[in-house]
Amino acid sequence: MTWLSAQARSRHFMVRGGARWPVASFEYRTLHDVLSLTLMFTACCGSPPDLSEIDALHPLVASDVEWVVWCERNIDLGISYLPLADWALAARALRWLMDARLLDGSLDGTLGAYDATSSYCGVGASVGVALTQRLLRQLSYRHLSNPGTA
Repeated sequence: MTWLSAQARSRHFMVRGGARWPVASFEYRTLHDVLSLTLMFTACCGSPPDLSEIDALHPLVASDVEWVVWCERNIDLGISYLPLADWALAARALRWLMDARLLDGSLDGTLGAYDATSSYCGVGASVGVALTQRLLRQLSYRHLSNPGTA
């Protein structure tokens, strides 16, 4: 249930942040998986979604490399505190992010420096972290502009 709760919270934040990609797109899946993993490992899954908690997520997604190391460490340690089904789903999501490749070209010009090709492995994690950073900035701005919303 922890993984499913993290996914539901992730979708909630994506809707609130105005994520504009189709559900079947690469961008949607990378953002959704990175945010779900981050929420699951920060134990933000038990309460209703609250925009005030997004400030705690910013440092966790500051670097794609550090985020991957942090997630791998949590998955390695997660066997002891996560139900096996949640652990397996989280491990599968991280594995997909690390194995995902873009086939030629660049992803969304608004991401700037990301010019990923099929030879670059792990682009899913990099793109997902970049999109998560952008979503969290949008959510922070919206929350600061309208602090009464949750």
